[in-house]
Amino acid sequence: MRAFLSRWRTELLLFALVLVATAPTVQLLMAHQASRLALTAAMWDDGTVQIDEYGPGLLQGLGPRDSGGILSVDYAEREGHLYSDKAPGQPLLATPFYGLARAVGAEPGVEERYFDNYTLWWTSLWSAAIPAAVLAVMMRRFALRVTGDPRAATIAAVGMSLSTLLLPFATVLFSHVLAAALGYAAYLAARDPDAPTVRLAAAGLLGGMAVVSEYTTGIIVLVVGVLVLIRHRAGALAYVAGGLPAVAVLTVYNAITWGDPLEFSYSNSGSFQQFHEQGLFGIRVPDPGLTVQVLMGERGLLTLTPVVLVGVIGLVMLARQRRTREVAVVGLVVFAAFVAVQGGWFSVTAGAAPGPRYVVPALPFVAVGVARAWRWSRAAVVLAIVVGAIPMFAAIFTNPLAQPTETFAAGHWLWRIAEGRFGQNLFTPWLGAPWGQLVQLAGTLIVLDLVWNATVKDAPAGDAPAVVDPIAVTTDGDAEVSPADR
Repeated sequence: MRAFLSRWRTELLLFALVLVATAPTVQLLMAHQASRLALTAAMWDDGTVQIDEYGPGLLQGLGPRDSGGILSVDYAEREGHLYSDKAPGQPLLATPFYGLARAVGAEPGVEERYFDNYTLWWTSLWSAAIPAAVLAVMMRRFALRVTGDPRAATIAAVGMSLSTLLLPFATVLFSHVLAAALGYAAYLAARDPDAPTVRLAAAGLLGGMAVVSEYTTGIIVLVVGVLVLIRHRAGALAYVAGGLPAVAVLTVYNAITWGDPLEFSYSNSGSFQQFHEQGLFGIRVPDPGLTVQVLMGERGLLTLTPVVLVGVIGLVMLARQRRTREVAVVGLVVFAAFVAVQGGWFSVTAGAAPGPRYVVPALPFVAVGVARAWRWSRAAVVLAIVVGAIPMFAAIFTNPLAQPTETFAAGHWLWRIAEGRFGQNLFTPWLGAPWGQLVQLAGTLIVLDLVWNATVKDAPAGDAPAVVDPIAVTTDGDAEVSPADR
């Protein structure tokens, strides 16, 4: 046990860091979360995918404010019944955790509790916060493998987890972080040239689960599939076979819910059907103006969370080295593809959100670039992380789901703080605001210090990284430099 704790000390502390930063937040029940919670609750409490009782007024032609339940705008309607308009993966995976909460006396999801909703909090903990903590560990382990530098790897994982959209979406019941963790895990499982057949099948299953949770992660599944085909050839069959159970789950769900295994929720959207009917599930050819806003608008990825820009620069650096070119190309292709998806949507943020939320599954692929950039300019990396952390923490301390009509979201969150309009967390019922938020922030800083101290103990003596350019990633997971490259 002692050997295990010693070996995984930094990763365990990093896992705890993300949980301390995100888990205490108790979100407000809003439209998107209500649709997801309703499906999970209906499956467990009523054994059905129909969610009529969560918004009965909608079936009578009443407006969202008069629905008579928690549903408002995020729903689908078919043959006189209401359904969630979300991909079913996250609600399905959350069902056992919801059931556990109900078994010990938690309120059912049908309750119209918009504040202090601990059933929603518990469901979100397992659907978003814990996947974010696991994702942080995966990002660090891979960055360490590529760079051989424990400090750079820790900085990359911390920066991406706490200074990008991964932070606010780890505190709300959306599928983005879960899909990001599943998609990234699929890539890590499949990328080794000597990956056994079982691991390739596991990669296919993880990728399939990601798609069932968020359809756009099909981009990741496709990119990983190409990589598997190039590196493993016959192993591609195992990758495809591994994804078949997820395909079966989705087609059965579609057949039960929509009457056709190949029909999806967006075809029956109750509020946004005019948008979802355009292009592929609402995704059109990227609009240049919207794409620029995705990157450099007031909630742009590169402006509001500049560590993403640093990571992209780092990926370009990695692309210049033959031995790390695959890592860089995969990261850049995945990032660019998700930016194009968001640029082809009808909204830069896809509704109330702290930023271009459809790009979230691509963010883990940028982390290794941040680790490489650490060796280029530590000051730039630290500055980018701090600049991004301020609006991200301001968002989770108030309400991260700023409306698209807000012309300056960061200012909106900071102004709410200045006015004392804080959100809720697990401490505010006893301490009030802002003291509850200050405890959450103080806990984050304390664990961050522990993470860094553990990292320093793992780092090689002196200030030099364990590996110098160009970096070689061997098939057994160790980083090395060939004599010819020195």
